[in-house]
Amino acid sequence: MGRLPVADAVDFVSQICEAVTHAHVKEVIHRDLKPDNVMLTADASGALVAKLIDFGLGKIIADNVQASTAWTKTGLRLGSAHYMSPELCGGGPAVPASDIYAVGCILFELIEGRPPFDADYALGVVYLQANASE
Repeated sequence: MGRLPVADAVDFVSQICEAVTHAHVKEVIHRDLKPDNVMLTADASGALVAKLIDFGLGKIIADNVQASTAWTKTGLRLGSAHYMSPELCGGGPAVPASDIYAVGCILFELIEGRPPFDADYALGVVYLQANASE
């Protein structure tokens, strides 16, 4: 998406928040929120509308089902390092707050033109995400 004026960034992220809220109400965690999974389309009036796409890593959770961890059975990490919450980076489960954290990272990137944490390798980004509050 790139760098945007603050008002535009807030408008798009508000739309993303509506989509994430809808998913969470339906007990779905996206688990891979990032700018590449937001599509901008024009409505009938020509205004840009943000659409959340690619629920391929999505996880359905219910009261009687524990949220899954961020690891697949083969040990591969799910999600994109630049948008993973600290608890996911630390090996914790994916929860609705994980998606909300990713939305915050998207907002940061839209305003600043860069992700909040960056490194030469994904593992370095994961380390920075996991340890940012320390």
